[in-house]
Amino acid sequence: MTDQEYAIAIYRAVFRVQHAGDDAIIDGILSAVQSLDEQERAAFEGRVRYDKSYAQLGRELGIKPQKVSKIITIALHKLRHPSCVRVMSREKSGVHEDRLRAQLAEARAAIQSVQEVLLSGGMTAEDKLLAVYEALNIRVFDLGFSSQAANSLVRAGKNDISAILDISNFSELKDIKLIGGVGREEIIAVMRDMGFASWADKIEAESDDMKS
Repeated sequence: MTDQEYAIAIYRAVFRVQHAGDDAIIDGILSAVQSLDEQERAAFEGRVRYDKSYAQLGRELGIKPQKVSKIITIALHKLRHPSCVRVMSREKSGVHEDRLRAQLAEARAAIQSVQEVLLSGGMTAEDKLLAVYEALNIRVFDLGFSSQAANSLVRAGKNDISAILDISNFSELKDIKLIGGVGREEIIAVMRDMGFASWADKIEAESDDMKS
């Protein structure tokens, strides 16, 4: 598989489409993949470019096949982040000047709110982080979830980070309709990347206990 073919395969995986058309930015896609860490890049390339099985990749990387699956899920989550999407897609890269000005005004207001949060006392690091995300009005669709995971969360009334953190155990997460095992792993990975490791660790530990 050539670099161009690999880039197109990445585009299809990230955007969940059969054909890239003229929208794919080849150099941008290859650059985005380089932002992954070494293990994520090796697992993702092995699966997408060389069509290796999870078992084969597990042997090569010295980890369990289930871990390979989790690593690839995390890699896809990172590649679906807006900062990566903008360099991979011509359609997504275009930002109109009026929209940019509006975003700038919103950012200035958010910065002021964030400064107030950071100067406040009596809050844990994760509480401050949550307050910052709320000040920035970060919603589920801003977090880089796949469309299926984001839509399922919204249908369940989980529209923002605070609502997701209200999921107190793995059983509650499992009860959300149309989210399978991969979707649950994606949600846990996203929340950990967003800085809520204690929540992610708790839910993941309960998931592992159920499997054992």
